[in-house]
Amino acid sequence: MQSATRGMQADFIAEAEHALHQIRGNSDAVCETGDSPRLGLLFRNVHTYKSLMAFARMPVQSAFAAELEQYLAALWHGRIPLDDVARDLVLRACAHLRALHRAGPILGAGAPDSVTSKLQAALACVESQPLLRSPDSGAPLQPLPSALTLGRSAHVGYDELSDLESQALNLSRLLGHLEQALPESGDERAEALLEALRRGTEKIRQTVRRQRYLSLRSFFLPMISTVQDMATYHQRQAVVRLEVDSREVDRSVLESLRPSLVHLLRNAVAHGIETPAVRQAAGKPPVGTITMESHWRDGYLEVSVSDDGKGFDIGALKAAAVEAGAVSPEKADLTSDQEARLLAFIPGLSTSPVVDDLSGNGVGLTVVAEDVAGLGGTVGITSESGKFTTITLSVPIA
Repeated sequence: MQSATRGMQADFIAEAEHALHQIRGNSDAVCETGDSPRLGLLFRNVHTYKSLMAFARMPVQSAFAAELEQYLAALWHGRIPLDDVARDLVLRACAHLRALHRAGPILGAGAPDSVTSKLQAALACVESQPLLRSPDSGAPLQPLPSALTLGRSAHVGYDELSDLESQALNLSRLLGHLEQALPESGDERAEALLEALRRGTEKIRQTVRRQRYLSLRSFFLPMISTVQDMATYHQRQAVVRLEVDSREVDRSVLESLRPSLVHLLRNAVAHGIETPAVRQAAGKPPVGTITMESHWRDGYLEVSVSDDGKGFDIGALKAAAVEAGAVSPEKADLTSDQEARLLAFIPGLSTSPVVDDLSGNGVGLTVVAEDVAGLGGTVGITSESGKFTTITLSVPIA
């Protein structure tokens, strides 16, 4: 288990390094051109990096990314002008983030550095200022539809491994034709050569399969201790239940789903599971439960993350949507609870009163919706206030 956890941690760090590369490119573009869409991408990159480093047990890097994310959110929403001072601070903060990443786990919490202090000072000046515009376009935000579907993306097609698998299959067929074509001469040397070809072909097929496919259980298992540690770090108690089988799935599909699952598991800790005192006051056991579950339905893999926490705060969602200009107060009053849950997909919408390495700026579920839609899948939400939340990702499996 420990080696599997270390392997998962290395995977999170590797994905965080990819996000860090995107952060560098987008921060340079934002500071050179002031491009709003690139600012939105930078905001998303930093949010993803923050979540990945929290799962990789790198709290210093994750905490600083949370500070930077909050500053970028203020820029994105127009609360801070993207002037020369802001651009210089963005560049310095992104450079500092890279330096923190290079330092790795050897860092302690320490005193706030100068860049963090500047970010906090800038944000302190705008905390009470109203939202000046919606992200990206400046137009009122619209919630995403309940069925978030797109055409199946190209990345689920065959790559080098699938090509090699096809070659091994063709080799196996050719071997069968060769066995039928050769006369039964009893030649021991020919039989030995055929047997060697059989073993070699099978070894190639098994090697490719191990590289290309991964069992669901092996994929999820190392996440258990990470989620529990994250909950403990944030003064919550949680057990993680894993209800998946050992069926193998194309590794590329699972790796494409990993960022979305990271966001959902983080949200389960940040927005779902309450502190032990709050749970006991509500008549719940002090230890919460987070469940990861999978099902197969008509060529689709369904993966869900559930928690027995506080559920969606419908009133807070509606209030946040009204404040963001996504819906009018009259429309919010007429919106059903089921429709109101879809407001959580609006970019930039957050009901969290604080921003830290768990709670973000309302980008988490937006990222999940976009990523799953890119796989040709859908996202579903069920929730009951004070009782539970279940978010289900459904993606096609060839």
